[in-house]
Amino acid sequence: MARVYGLEVADTGMERVARWMISAQLALCAIGILAAIVSVCRHLIIRHAFNAWVDSSGQLEGHKYDLRSDLAFAVHTVFNLLLPLALIMAVRNAIRSNDKKVMSVVCMFEGVCAGVSLLAAMYLATLIPWLWTLRASVQDSDCMGVRDVQQCLNDKRFLTTTASSVLAFTTLAQLVLSLCQIGAYATGSASAQRAHQSLMQGTMFTGLP
Repeated sequence: MARVYGLEVADTGMERVARWMISAQLALCAIGILAAIVSVCRHLIIRHAFNAWVDSSGQLEGHKYDLRSDLAFAVHTVFNLLLPLALIMAVRNAIRSNDKKVMSVVCMFEGVCAGVSLLAAMYLATLIPWLWTLRASVQDSDCMGVRDVQQCLNDKRFLTTTASSVLAFTTLAQLVLSLCQIGAYATGSASAQRAHQSLMQGTMFTGLP
C-alpha cells in the first residue's frame, strides 16, 4: 500500500492519480502565496505613489485609492489564498472516502477556474500596454498652478519611474503566475475526472466502502 502525502492508497494506478491531484492543489497554494506577495507589494507602492501625486497635483481626484479599493483588494487576496486550501481539504477527504460526487464537483469546478484564469491572463496581457499609456499621460501632465510645485514634480517623478516600473514588473509576474495557475487547475481537473471514472468502475483509493 502506497502513501501519498500522508494518505494510504491501495491501488497503484489510483496512487498516481492521487499524487497528481494533490500535487496540483499544492501548486495552487504556492501560486496563491506568491501572487498574494506580489499583489501586496504592488498595491502598497502604487497606492502611495498615485495618491501622493493626486494630492499634490490636484488631478484625477475621483480615482484615488480609498477604503473601498483596499477592502476589495483584501477580499480578493484572502479568497485566492483560502480557495486552494479548501480544495486540498476536499480532495483529501474525497480520496479517504472514495467519494465520486466530490471528484465530479472538483473536476467541473477546477475546469471553470482554469477558464477564469485564462481570462485573467488575457486581461493582464492587455493591461501592460495600457499601463505605459497611463504613464505617458502622467508624464505629459504639468504641475503649474499647484501650491507646492516641487512636491508635485517629485511625486510625478516617483510615479512615472519607480512606481511604474514596479507596476509593470508585478503585472508581468502576475501574468506568469496566471499561466501557471491555468496548468495547475487543468491538471487538477483532469486528475479528478480520471479519479471519478475509476471510482465509477469500482476501483478504490483506500479499499474502504
